[in-house]
Amino acid sequence: MCGFSGYLNFSSNISKIEQKKIINSSKLLEHRGPDKTNIIIHKHLCAVFHRLSIIDPSEKSDQPFQKDKNLILLFNGEIYNYKDLKNEFSESINLITQSDTEIIYELYKLKGEDFINHLKGMYSIALIDLKNKAYYFFYSEL
Repeated sequence: MCGFSGYLNFSSNISKIEQKKIINSSKLLEHRGPDKTNIIIHKHLCAVFHRLSIIDPSEKSDQPFQKDKNLILLFNGEIYNYKDLKNEFSESINLITQSDTEIIYELYKLKGEDFINHLKGMYSIALIDLKNKAYYFFYSEL
């Protein structure tokens, strides 16, 4: 499974020192996602994602996942019902990948934080909604 780590500083922009610390500490998770590593730095946030490509190995499914500049998604796990959700909401969402990651992104845009009630699976999710200045963190237990 993939691995991600991040740091939020609500009181000020992320400093270069903080960026280096989170990037260095994320190396502990490299073994979880050997296929690709991406880093995102945005004002109050620094996040590192180590990807293990399973469902959709294309670059379109890389994370942190963004289709526009206002929403950032980091997701680790598996959404068991993502194909059902794609079918159920196919008329309301525009999908460009085959990944379960994108269904989370699109459901959030469609349903807001209630999207989580539609998911069945094992996951940890970090959603950063820059437009609404909201940060969401979700996880499921076995």
